[in-house]
Amino acid sequence: MLAGRVTGRDLLTVRDGRVLIANRVQTADGGTVATLRDRTELEQLGRELDATRGLTEALRAQDHEHANRLHTLVGLLELGMYDEAVEFVAEVAGAHRATAEQVTERVHEPLVSALLVGKSAVAAERGVALRVSEETCLPDRVVDPEDLVTVLGNLVDNALDAACGHRPDPFVEAELRAVGTTVVLTVRDNGPGVPEERRELVFADGWSTKEPAPHRPRGLGLPLVRLGPGRRTRRRGRGVHGGAAGGAGPGAAAGRRRAAGTCAPFPRRSEQMIEVLVVDDDFRVAEINAAYVGRVPGFRVRATAHTAAQALALLERGGIDLVLLDHYLPDETGLSLIRRIRQLGHHTDVIMVTAARDVATVQTAMRYGALQYLVKPFAFPGLRVKLEAYARLRRTLEDADEAEQDQVDRIFGTLRTASVAAPLPKGHSAPTAELIRRVLSDAARPLSAHEVAERSGLSRSTAQRYLKRLEESGRLSLTLKYGETGRPEHRYAWSGR
Repeated sequence: MLAGRVTGRDLLTVRDGRVLIANRVQTADGGTVATLRDRTELEQLGRELDATRGLTEALRAQDHEHANRLHTLVGLLELGMYDEAVEFVAEVAGAHRATAEQVTERVHEPLVSALLVGKSAVAAERGVALRVSEETCLPDRVVDPEDLVTVLGNLVDNALDAACGHRPDPFVEAELRAVGTTVVLTVRDNGPGVPEERRELVFADGWSTKEPAPHRPRGLGLPLVRLGPGRRTRRRGRGVHGGAAGGAGPGAAAGRRRAAGTCAPFPRRSEQMIEVLVVDDDFRVAEINAAYVGRVPGFRVRATAHTAAQALALLERGGIDLVLLDHYLPDETGLSLIRRIRQLGHHTDVIMVTAARDVATVQTAMRYGALQYLVKPFAFPGLRVKLEAYARLRRTLEDADEAEQDQVDRIFGTLRTASVAAPLPKGHSAPTAELIRRVLSDAARPLSAHEVAERSGLSRSTAQRYLKRLEESGRLSLTLKYGETGRPEHRYAWSGR
């Protein structure tokens, strides 16, 4: 570059462990000006940020896994499958204990073992088995654990990207061994690998198979590993393996049992039934949600899917009115799938059923057109009220060609009624409260206590007592109807707040 043989703007180079950005500009008098900017500290901060994001993603994946397990347990108990619930708890506890023990027995460095356990949850969520080689053995404090966590986390993430979706049984294997005061780290996967003619490029400054990151350029990791002090690399087989200071121990063998997605032959469409597609990466959660749907009158599960690709294939066959959609799928997110569904011209309605509870995901789901958002874990009543509100919405839309303002308000208010009732105080029966809820929800207008009593078969005093309690809790809206004489009549409508 200094001699003019290489030209370009913001050329990236790594020399003696320093990351430099070089530029060479001609001057008006025929000379040249060369500049070198040191980005080493900025690059280090960027990689620390990547490591932090990786740990955050691992914690999020673990939270998702725990929410699914709790949801499955609640569902099994609610469906009366007590033996299956006991077996599930024993299986989950044993698998988690085995994974943690496998790691801690071989990896004695706490930060590294925690990273491996966390990454196992991320891998399982993406349908990849993350395992640790039996040769792994890493004592505590062989090298700086923070450096090792950065390198190991980056290599595992890259391997997961490479392995995911390329083979029927994708895996990533990590091996960490201490040789004196050096840690030899190997990460391998069964993805497509780097083509023979491009293997040498992986060590070139700035070369990467991925799109550039917004906060910094890619393609610096392996050049730094090769040139950094105390780090060695070697190529073996068809992959590139980097050895760096830092230690790690035995891997977490973590894979998720996954079904391929199920669907019965599509029968002739029934006008009375609402056909539902249940999409969840966890086959147990999908089964529980499907069982819940089957308990709501007017709804029928047409199929279940465990990946976005399976869901799209089922939607292409037609006949599906509603999708119960998880956000964390192995091949893409639920939000991305909603967007693709709309781009492909499918008008199927969507209710998000997921452990994702961050506001950004909720807002994006609303913008993409999700009608409801249900956070796991939840019990059957939580889903039932959402489905019943959806059924009322369909009936309201089907009964009207043009809508006046009051009908528009009713259409938009239909979905807002879908909330789970809070616990009732002593002396109040949940079935009685549910009966009143159904009467008011099905009514085309606000009702008086006398009308509620007549339609529910309750005494007027009982109806008044429950109506007062539900109105105080905010689940009913109260309006007053004034006549020419006498007291105003109380009218009640279900608000579901």
